[in-house]
Amino acid sequence: MNTVTSRGQLLLETPTKPIYAHLDAQYIRLLRINKDTSCSFAGQLESVKVDEAPPYYALSYCWGSQSQQNTVPVGVGDGALNLSRELAKGIHRLKQLTTLDEGERSKLLGAEIEYVWIDKICINQTDIRERELQVQLMGKIYSNSIRTLIWLGSDDDNTGTAAWALVDRIYDAFRAKHPTATCLADIPLTLYSDKAHSAIGLPKLSSDLWTSFEAVLGLSWFTRIWVVQEVALSPQDPVILHGRHIQQWDRLGWTASWLRRSGYVRLARIPEAIRNIDSMANIRRSEKRWPLDVLLTDTSAKFHASDQRDKVYGLLGLASECVDIIPEPLQPDYGLDVAQAYKKIAVYLLQQRRSLSILTRTSGRSGSLGRRQRGHDLRTLPSWVPDWCDFSVVSREIAPSLSWIFYAGTSEPPVLGFPKHYTASGLLPASVSVSLYSNESTISLYGIKADELVLAIPFDGDLQPWEMFHQNFSTLLAVVWDTLAPLVAQHGPFLEQASRFIINTTAEQHGMCGREAHQILSDGLACLLDLLLRDEIKQTNLASIWQEDCKRVMTALTHLAIGGDPQIYMNLAKSYCFNRSFFITSRGYMGMGPADSQVGDSIVILYGGGVPYIIRRQESNWSFIGESYCYNVIHGEMIEARDRGDVLEEDFEFV
Repeated sequence: MNTVTSRGQLLLETPTKPIYAHLDAQYIRLLRINKDTSCSFAGQLESVKVDEAPPYYALSYCWGSQSQQNTVPVGVGDGALNLSRELAKGIHRLKQLTTLDEGERSKLLGAEIEYVWIDKICINQTDIRERELQVQLMGKIYSNSIRTLIWLGSDDDNTGTAAWALVDRIYDAFRAKHPTATCLADIPLTLYSDKAHSAIGLPKLSSDLWTSFEAVLGLSWFTRIWVVQEVALSPQDPVILHGRHIQQWDRLGWTASWLRRSGYVRLARIPEAIRNIDSMANIRRSEKRWPLDVLLTDTSAKFHASDQRDKVYGLLGLASECVDIIPEPLQPDYGLDVAQAYKKIAVYLLQQRRSLSILTRTSGRSGSLGRRQRGHDLRTLPSWVPDWCDFSVVSREIAPSLSWIFYAGTSEPPVLGFPKHYTASGLLPASVSVSLYSNESTISLYGIKADELVLAIPFDGDLQPWEMFHQNFSTLLAVVWDTLAPLVAQHGPFLEQASRFIINTTAEQHGMCGREAHQILSDGLACLLDLLLRDEIKQTNLASIWQEDCKRVMTALTHLAIGGDPQIYMNLAKSYCFNRSFFITSRGYMGMGPADSQVGDSIVILYGGGVPYIIRRQESNWSFIGESYCYNVIHGEMIEARDRGDVLEEDFEFV
């Protein structure tokens, strides 16, 4: 038996008894916590059937470094485990909370803390089969608990005081403005403005309160993929423990949702974790389980995992497909490598959904921007398989997706799809055929070839960070326009082509800034007028390239730009041009494609896809480059052409 010194130090006697006995199916272990705060002995493990467990809390925390210098021995049962120092401090904090008087404890937590489920302690981490079986029970483990307790750490530098005070101020301002909000759709989607920020009474962004807010939300807990289900499945509102601070999750969740819907997330001062918190809050508010494709698309760019297979497996407890039983293709299998696991999941989702919306998370060919932005290079991952691996850059450095998650409210699960006016394949379902001769590496999709690219211009060949791109955007816009002018001038007059340019650079997303289509067109023309007046776009080209009268064009442009706001167009276009290329096809179609688009690439309509896709010939097969926007073929035009007999459908085989 291990003993404890008068100073609370754990003395390990050898040999110690094994901590773990065999765990039967549908059983879990609970830690019966030792309430003595003077020693490091955590408590005894008890095995119970998951549906017959006594009341227990589930602890959510960040594992942290498991290196020897960052761990301490903690007594468990008749043995000891090396736990991270922060987890050991978290267990000590739980012991302190057991000493609260009944009234205070009931107000802050609810039931008495007697049993706790802690994955690092309650799962034999060295037994791979046990891990696989316990992962399948995660949904029940968190759903059956009293509530989730979130341990953020010891807050030794006391940044939490200012940070949590700011959270309360933002939450109170939000509730004053939206007292009846119950779902994300109840908060209007707006762009950030200094005027609106001041009007709501929040501190200036230069305030030290925001610095503390950044520091707390910069804690690694907010990026762990496992915390998503740990928060979402808590029967009662999770409680955040940060040093001596105790905070309700609900207040933080609404704070994040309001900041995101109010346009704050593109500001450098706002922590990236706001996106993560908002995602978790939305999942938690939903009365229905979310489909796996929605969960993967929503979380893959924001959250991280030490084992990249857990980017999928860590969500199964939340997925609507896995409520009663996990389908065989989705069952955790740590015998597969990451690429094999992702292929298996992708095939299942494509065949079940018959939608290509999940392809928004593909990363392209080896060496592409999408792969360079990942923290792991999956060399064996086919170009058509979504890459759910960790990103090595923050979300604001990633081009926005052309697939959307649609929230109908808390009573219905969200749906991954395309904006309603993106109907490139005419709402036809995907026709998916997977090769059985190459370990599921080749997939066949039916569709129609629309055209080939004859010009591809990256909006930013140097791939500047978002802040620099934001600052330099007007110059980059002018360079792209002057570069493509000689080619597009062959397909129509200046004002007609300028209008098409504006539509394509904003991807018809004028609704995001509260504008109608004709208003964003006026905004864009006002922007081009400004660039011409400043000679960033050369006026001399109107005569030399466009063969048009400069004075007449400027007069017409001035008239059409009346009431237009150049900044509104710029703010919208920045988002959709970032990390993308502008292209021209042989028929003169304009569009926006992946940053890695090249001359000679094909633009195709694939059944099941709401947008056109850029693909590249690779010997007898094709490589999938990524999604695109092209006004001329995104509204079902190629399907109509097929029905008229003008074009033929093809079978595209991707590797």
